[in-house]
Amino acid sequence: MESDNIKVLLVEDDIDQRQFWAVALSDSFGEIKAASNGLEALSIINHFQPDIVLSDILLPEMDGFQLCYTLKKHSKTQDIPVVLYSAAYVDPRDKQLAVAYGASRIIQKPVKAAEIIEQVNEVYREQKNTRSIQRRPDTEFEASLSKLHSDIVVKKLGETIRELEQKKKLLETSLDRFQDFAACASELFWETNPDLSLSYLSVSDDEQFCVKNKDYNGKLFSEYFSAHIDASDLNQLQQTLEQHAEFDRTIKWLGCETESKVLNVIAKPFFDADGVFAGYRGVFADVTEQHNRSDKLQFEANHDALTGLPNKRALEYRLERLLVEQENTHHVLCYIDLDFFKTVNDVAGHRAGDELLIQLGQQLSSQVSRTDLLARVGGDEFVVLLEQCNLEQAQRLVQNLHKAINKFRFIWKHRTFQIGASIGLAALKASSLSSVEDVINRADAACYVAKSSGGNRIHVHSDACPPERDVLSESSCLEKIQRAFEEDDFLLYKQPIVSTSGIQDGCEILVRLKDGDGMMQPSEFMPVIHRHHLFPKLDTWVVKATLEWMSAHPEILRSYSFLSINLSGQSLTDEMFRQNLFSHFKTMENLCSKICFEITETTAIENLSDAVDFIHRVRDFGCQFALDDFGTGFSSLAYLRNLPIDFIKIDGLFVTGVADDPLDYSMLESIQQLASILSIKTVAEFVENAELAEKVKKVGVDYAQGDYIGKPVKLDDEALFFDWDEINLTTA
Repeated sequence: MESDNIKVLLVEDDIDQRQFWAVALSDSFGEIKAASNGLEALSIINHFQPDIVLSDILLPEMDGFQLCYTLKKHSKTQDIPVVLYSAAYVDPRDKQLAVAYGASRIIQKPVKAAEIIEQVNEVYREQKNTRSIQRRPDTEFEASLSKLHSDIVVKKLGETIRELEQKKKLLETSLDRFQDFAACASELFWETNPDLSLSYLSVSDDEQFCVKNKDYNGKLFSEYFSAHIDASDLNQLQQTLEQHAEFDRTIKWLGCETESKVLNVIAKPFFDADGVFAGYRGVFADVTEQHNRSDKLQFEANHDALTGLPNKRALEYRLERLLVEQENTHHVLCYIDLDFFKTVNDVAGHRAGDELLIQLGQQLSSQVSRTDLLARVGGDEFVVLLEQCNLEQAQRLVQNLHKAINKFRFIWKHRTFQIGASIGLAALKASSLSSVEDVINRADAACYVAKSSGGNRIHVHSDACPPERDVLSESSCLEKIQRAFEEDDFLLYKQPIVSTSGIQDGCEILVRLKDGDGMMQPSEFMPVIHRHHLFPKLDTWVVKATLEWMSAHPEILRSYSFLSINLSGQSLTDEMFRQNLFSHFKTMENLCSKICFEITETTAIENLSDAVDFIHRVRDFGCQFALDDFGTGFSSLAYLRNLPIDFIKIDGLFVTGVADDPLDYSMLESIQQLASILSIKTVAEFVENAELAEKVKKVGVDYAQGDYIGKPVKLDDEALFFDWDEINLTTA
């Protein structure tokens, strides 16, 4: 295009406008030169011959009219077309003077570049088709033009002054508004010079930030605020300030006396018209309350509201970290379930129960290292995560913990309670544990074994099972259990309970779960049944299957004085289980006299009213009752008289120690004497060798049970009856 070769001289005093129009015109014309006033434009024309001059009217030193008049007076420049523009309204007198001075056109300053480009092209084309006639005005005409010029310039200067005064008032109003806002606001506003010395600070006499020195002007930011900003925070701020970068960060603020706050400081650098760094503008905002609220919410999210201990979420987070970081290190998870907590709730009320948890939490905290995690994960369940600790070390530590719990006494309104605990241990092993859920489930399963074995004892999760069984997930195990209910894959086993005096023996009914060609042991699937509240369903199945077997095998049944069936605490309080049980009894009432139900001492005491009611109703059908794991609780003797039972099964902890520990032997004798007085028969559990068999018979225990007496076999298999004469009893 022809316009691509046009050379334009732009005359504009406003630097931003000059830069904008120079760039806007450069795409359409060949070469662009720019001047800030008329004199500078004339100087440029001495070495640059433009094809057209584009000039603002109001300019310092020499305005647009004077520039145009000067160009038209000289032969070398008189043919250069001049386009004048004004940001203000262009009236007829402006046009008259422009024509008189030789301007090709006068326009109102356009907003869009396309408009002025079109004007320049039109003027350039007109100039090529016509030649300028040099105007030589006479003295009178020049005087007339000079007066007109003066009048227009005065008028435009007046307009400009009024416009500037209006802008000044707006700026003053804006400044007043800002100062009012700064005075009313809870923030601290500040500004610096290029050297980072303070030029403004919105301090006041009642200023909440406790800025002691109000004389800030000219003082360096780092120097002035050194008494208020934490040293490490101030150092980081100074580094950022020196980089002239925006920032938004939280700092610690030292306020009045020893008071400290948390502030959010936001700042932006600003620059002058030439793009040179001119300083910073920023604000300090007090976010202490929000920060404290955030910390509180974070604490509450990870801590138990009652005891203040970490909660299950905190435990899971810690376990996740350990499982990721674990490398040739040992950690152990200890799962604690309190025994007889429900008794305290029932007897003394829930407020007492809450206070017990608080006090016991404090007691456990005093026993646990600071590097280990003690958490409350459920109602009366606690967990201790022992880091950098192997299983052997963990067992010693947990034994001490267990002793501390046993020694603990809870006093509430002149009543004293002694609490036991069932504890399960599981080692964290990267090779066998894939998730946090696996770790917790193994520790929980071990705790369940301790609980179901009578409570108030410690059980360690065993790795003796096959590797594929070890990685059995909760969902997989639950699926097997559900399928077993649907396909009748549970099996009944029995273990002999042998009379020491030669009267008719009994047996205990046990349950196993088919698993392909193998068999799952109770310790593997019972914890899952417990967690998913499936015991009422399982106990219903066991009772029904046992009654059906008894009905189908009357000859074998005659050889037993009783068949003992275990009932869980869940079933004891489950109304649907009761209805199903009584329905079965009504159809097979002739078999009920051979049934003996076992409930653990812990279950009976924690559900005392339900237990007493249930026992009475079941005894009406002719059934007997046994209190299992007797001796593990601390209120056994007090509750024994209130329970209408026929047998007590002495806990294996006492039985296994009678051969070596005189105290255990004395305890066994005392229990036997008490039972005799109350006309209750006794069964010694865990009789695992001849020496124990000899001791329990010598004490006068009525029945013995254990692997030495007879191992569990399928219910249909013939049991090998124990012969007391083969142990060669000695006399005292």
